[in-house]
Amino acid sequence: MKTMNNMTALVSCFARAYHCRKSNMLVFADTVAEQMLTAEEYDAISRNMTQGIQYFAPDFQGTQEEALQFIVNHQFAPSVLARCAFCERAIDNAVRLLGCRQVMIY
Repeated sequence: MKTMNNMTALVSCFARAYHCRKSNMLVFADTVAEQMLTAEEYDAISRNMTQGIQYFAPDFQGTQEEALQFIVNHQFAPSVLARCAFCERAIDNAVRLLGCRQVMIY
C-alpha cells in the first residue's frame, strides 16, 4: 500500500486507528485506518506523541502508554472522530431518507 505523505492525514489516520484499537467506548469504528499506515509510521507517530507529553500536559505523570492515550484522547481524536461520525451519519441519512445511491468525496 502506498505511504501517505501528508502529516495531517497521517496523524488523523493514526488517531482513528488508535481509537479503534484501544477505546472501549467507540465513537467511530474505523477498521481500515490501521491498514493505511505502515508499522513504521504507526510506531513513529506513537513515539513522537509520547515524547511530546510535556507540551500537552506539563504536569503529566504516568507511563508512556498512558501519555499516548492522554494525547490521542484529548488532543487529536475528538475532532477527527466527531467529523468521521458526523459524515457517516449524514451519508446513512441520505441513503435511508433520501434514496441517495452514490456519494462523491472530494
